[in-house]
Amino acid sequence: MSTKQPLVTLQNVHKSGSPAKLVLLACFAASHRSSMIYFSERTVFLLIHEEFVLMEIASLLSLPAGLELEQVFMDDNVLRMHVVATAGMRPCPLCAENATHVRSYYTRLVADLPCAGRRVQLILHVRKFRCDTTSCPRKVFAERLGPFIEAWARKTTRLREAIESIGLATCGEGGARLADRLGIATSPTTVLRCIMALPLPPVGAITHLGVDDFALRRGRTYGTVLVDLHRHKVIALLPDRKGETVKAWLESHPELELISRDRGEDYATAASQGAPQAVQTADRFHLCKNLSEAVEQALARCRAEIRKSLKTQHKPPQDPPPSAPALMTADGKPYSAHQHERYDRYQQVVELRRQGMTIKAIAKRVGLGARTVQRWITDGRYVETNYHHRHRSQFDIYEGYVRRRLTDGAQNIQQIWREIKAQGYSHSDRALRRHLEEVAWEKARRASRSWYPGPLFREESRLAVRAPL
Repeated sequence: MSTKQPLVTLQNVHKSGSPAKLVLLACFAASHRSSMIYFSERTVFLLIHEEFVLMEIASLLSLPAGLELEQVFMDDNVLRMHVVATAGMRPCPLCAENATHVRSYYTRLVADLPCAGRRVQLILHVRKFRCDTTSCPRKVFAERLGPFIEAWARKTTRLREAIESIGLATCGEGGARLADRLGIATSPTTVLRCIMALPLPPVGAITHLGVDDFALRRGRTYGTVLVDLHRHKVIALLPDRKGETVKAWLESHPELELISRDRGEDYATAASQGAPQAVQTADRFHLCKNLSEAVEQALARCRAEIRKSLKTQHKPPQDPPPSAPALMTADGKPYSAHQHERYDRYQQVVELRRQGMTIKAIAKRVGLGARTVQRWITDGRYVETNYHHRHRSQFDIYEGYVRRRLTDGAQNIQQIWREIKAQGYSHSDRALRRHLEEVAWEKARRASRSWYPGPLFREESRLAVRAPL
């Protein structure tokens, strides 16, 4: 007979050997290209590549003590195995006393590691015991099969660990594709969920800590990220950016020597109270950002002088350029430094478009939004932008009347609303109250300018050259 096809010969089959065990062993031998199989009462001899390997039936599936294989069948390329629990007693999960009285039976469907590229499903026939301990509040409990299968789990522990290893080595989508290739039915969400359920390593001693906020939902919900500056690894994520939360975490680490943070008051207060022994410094990102903003604001004020000096350097003095008319706004005022810069960008946009560049490339080159570039190109002319115009609303028509009524001593907003509604105001009294709150806030803001200390970049520049806080 040719040796290319495996020949499986069953001999000396003991009377107590079940057909399920024979089918399983035949599949196992065929997947390993065995030449012959000999069965005895508890021992199987496999001849694999002309060598005998001694293997016990009980260790074929590595089932723990108290579980026995009863039946195996193939269904839709899934190997389904009926496993029966045979332990005579089980401990109560509350009082830990052994119970022997079986109350009922039930079935669990659990996924296991694949066999020869086929999915494996364990159909567990387990029992419910009655706890006979009088003081125990648990009267009936289901037997636990851990650590082979955790309580309420739908997959064995070894299958879960395999999915965790695949996820840690790849990612969610890639791990799901690799697992499907290996015969493991899972999804990207399951792979990520198994990774997220892994316990985090202990933080240990930290001497240099970085503190900053991050957006869980931009503009609404923020958290705090803590980074070990020595290892450059994230060690903790806090659910918010409140000073009390950061302070509680810092108090649990008295070994801190340095804290790098932004200039927010909450983090400064938390660092001073939670770790007073640590030196506080501004992080590199905010130092560079604040310095660049300060330099940009300082240079914007002398933009005209810089442009004039550059033109003087590049052109000969004997051929002075003709004086260009000064740019004026629609109301007759000269352009500010910012308006000059924006007009220069418009000219640059027109020139780049003439050279054939796309709108997206132009926007990236000049540092503007694609919609702004599209609007400039579509209009074909430069449109002045007034950043200080006041948004007009229907309330503006009645604002003078409302101010006079308030000056005369009227305090009933509902009455004032009825009066302007009779004059044609179509909005609700809540809209009127909201407008009055905005007017009061604007009045308070203007009054606060008298004590404002000056441009912010001066203070930032002074702090940047000082010693760390």
